[in-house]
Amino acid sequence: MNSIYLYDGDFSSLVSLIVELINKDIVPDGIRVINNDQKGLFDCEFKLDTRNKNKNIQFIKSKLSKRIIGSIYYAFLSEDENIGNTIYWFIKYALIHKDKIYYMRRLDCVNRVIKLSSYVSRETHKLKGFLRFKQMKNDFLYAVIAPTNNVLGLLGNHFKKRLSGENFVIYDQMRRIYLIYNQINIIYVRDDDLVKKDIIISRDEEFVEDLWKSFFKSVSIDERENLKCQMKFMPKKYWANMIEMEDKL
Repeated sequence: MNSIYLYDGDFSSLVSLIVELINKDIVPDGIRVINNDQKGLFDCEFKLDTRNKNKNIQFIKSKLSKRIIGSIYYAFLSEDENIGNTIYWFIKYALIHKDKIYYMRRLDCVNRVIKLSSYVSRETHKLKGFLRFKQMKNDFLYAVIAPTNNVLGLLGNHFKKRLSGENFVIYDQMRRIYLIYNQINIIYVRDDDLVKKDIIISRDEEFVEDLWKSFFKSVSIDERENLKCQMKFMPKKYWANMIEMEDKL
């Protein structure tokens, strides 16, 4: 039988579970989110007591550097199907070797965490530049993204600093989650729980979009258009949510 340990799906729950497993000297065959449909025929699922969650989080913060915690958090946002086990082994080695862990690339867990965290970081950086807000009728800004990784929270924190005096909403199409900022707090709402009738584009925004499309077209030279080159700097998977690229799909 395979021993599969379950957590609630958030980062702090995963870290707390891993600390419990390490403290009890348990080596799991798998770590997965509760209600995940990946259960195999010979899997035996367990859920450890989470009453020590805050204590376990403080333990990790006291033992590992911000760099290490940042790496495993970014890797976690990749939603890789084996990320639970990967982070388990990474933390286990990091508690022993501290920041020297980054020189141990021969270990698969280290290699995976570094690659996945870099992948998440790159996509976040791209979306900070590619994300397009639209002015809506109810005087808030609205943007749609469809990222491979779960970077909605990272983008929300970035634009909270950049647009602190605005109300804005960012919708993650892949996960069907809305991030809402009301100039004070960030909240998350599931797609099914939001009243979508309030998401209506303003007339001013329509005018600005038409102007932007006209400008973009006026500065381009049809004879020298190179879509392959554009895709290197502006990946095609983001085009659907970029005003100036909608006509090229």
